[in-house]
Amino acid sequence: MFRKTCQLVAACLTLTTMNASAGTITIGSTAVAAPDRIENFDVGALGNNVSDQFASSGLTFVTLSGTGIALTSNAQCGNFGRGVENQYLYMGLNYPCVGSTALDAVSIQFAQDVSELSWTGFNRAINLGFNIQALLDGVIVSSTNFNGLNQFENQTVLLTGSVFDELRFSENGTFQGFFALDNFRWTTANASPVPEPTSLLLFGTGAAALAAKVRRRKAS
Repeated sequence: MFRKTCQLVAACLTLTTMNASAGTITIGSTAVAAPDRIENFDVGALGNNVSDQFASSGLTFVTLSGTGIALTSNAQCGNFGRGVENQYLYMGLNYPCVGSTALDAVSIQFAQDVSELSWTGFNRAINLGFNIQALLDGVIVSSTNFNGLNQFENQTVLLTGSVFDELRFSENGTFQGFFALDNFRWTTANASPVPEPTSLLLFGTGAAALAAKVRRRKAS
């Protein structure tokens, strides 16, 4: 019994370490398979900076600097076949599709903690490009830079590996390109948090002591 308890505690400690790993961004064809929420951004007034018009789907947008994120459409910018369709979000441009010299930054805040997120679209990351940070309660859990070496088109971006409640898109230099984002798919985090390693150790120690006490009673 004691050996099995130790094995269980060790396995749980290993699982906790894996879940605490930093988030990763993967560019490819993989999207969130069974999302809790989906937002395609096909509503709202074109050309307006997005603020709370998607709050009903669990998203709030805050412009931190520059023009932030706004809505455009394929009909205006001719971006058919690049991973966006109908209306989509864009950052780094002035409406409708003109290069911006503002240093743009925006915060996307989720109503619930998120365990994974994917979106489709494209970017034109020139020189210093953009930085994407995932945060939980104001603490950065993941940071990825997109520059001229890893720009993408008509692909899916998958962010997974950590729990977060906010994304911050920041342009690293004036007119360093732009992002086009569409088809947000995300899964909310498990409401039951993984126990801390200390709690697991105390549980395992208590279980071992109880097992020893039972053995002594049977022996007597």
